Amino acid sequence: MLVMAILYVMIVVFRENIVHLPKRNIDKISLLMKVTVIGTGNMGGALVRGLVRSGVLPAADITCTALSESTLGKLRSFDSGLVLTTDNVAAVQGADVVVIAVKPWVIASVVEQIASALDATR
Repeated sequence: MLVMAILYVMIVVFRENIVHLPKRNIDKISLLMKVTVIGTGNMGGALVRGLVRSGVLPAADITCTALSESTLGKLRSFDSGLVLTTDNVAAVQGADVVVIAVKPWVIASVVEQIASALDATR
């Protein structure tokens, strides 16, 4: 249920930002959004690679976090333009969208960790 609620919130945030753009300028979304992906293992890493390969977002607009440098190294070898860190709190500051792509039993601790750094008025 929590995962579904998070996905619903993400969709609403994306929709609110997209609705204000004319249909023909949908490719300019990347100029407006900074995305942070917390947990860039298999699921989060695939999401990041898909966003970059499809051209939806430039690598420089995506911040990725992982527990280990080896996981971040895999993304670095994919695209050196990605912003990579092991610090979740620093990663969410300034982000327009935060994707939490961690194991279900880790979600609560990640949310507690980053809650104070999130700006609900953005």
